[in-house]
Amino acid sequence: MASLSIDGFVRFLGRRVINGWRYIIAIIIIIYVSLKAFVTLSKGRKRVINEILFKKLDRSIVNTSGIIGVIAFIFGAMVVTQISLMGLRMDVLGTIFDMVIIKELGPLLTMLIVTGRSATFITTEIATMKVTQELTAFTVMGIDPKHYVMMPRVIGVTIALVILIIFFDVCCCIGGLTMTFLLHNISTTFYIESIISQVSFVEVYGTIIKGLISGLLLTSISCYHGLAVKGSFVEMPSEVAKSFVSSLFFCFFANFLISYLLYL
Repeated sequence: MASLSIDGFVRFLGRRVINGWRYIIAIIIIIYVSLKAFVTLSKGRKRVINEILFKKLDRSIVNTSGIIGVIAFIFGAMVVTQISLMGLRMDVLGTIFDMVIIKELGPLLTMLIVTGRSATFITTEIATMKVTQELTAFTVMGIDPKHYVMMPRVIGVTIALVILIIFFDVCCCIGGLTMTFLLHNISTTFYIESIISQVSFVEVYGTIIKGLISGLLLTSISCYHGLAVKGSFVEMPSEVAKSFVSSLFFCFFANFLISYLLYL
């Protein structure tokens, strides 16, 4: 009995490892196909695809910039308030904003919001196209779904995420500036210089890299789970939930790995 249970556990573990590797390979293939299509498409086709890409870029920014701006403003104000309550000197403002927001929480919180708004929408959109046979219709008409469906979403939302991370950092700094002025009447010049003096090229580079990697991961995972829906709308909620959880896991892990390689 013991040997049977051990054998069953080993088989279960082996299946999970194999499925995990297949999942990772599928995500890498989607990213590769999307980037390749973005670079190599002919001018005529690229013009049509770019219209869709810019729509996805515009929609992602418009749909999420409001909530990101409000959250970032409040978060920046909270950081300054906590510094004041703990009795710390305002000289540490730049260091805390650099370490807490620009390096880590800016990319993570923005990614979380974009995943909840845009990435789940991508999964639902592609799943609907799959169930209604729209993807099959594209293939019959000679249109490659990889170019028309996946690439604009992957590239557009990824670019939008990088822009929104920068927007988050700026709104966060504005929120902090507002609170420093209300609580301590510190000059704007001192506040800005204290932050700029702490931010290095490596940190700006790291923030952009985090945005690009997170964007590619969450959009490709969303595409994968949208395509995973077989033939019924009943499967969509399950795949949307899997897409959201998987996106968070891989993006958090990627952010940790990038921080470890760049900052430690």
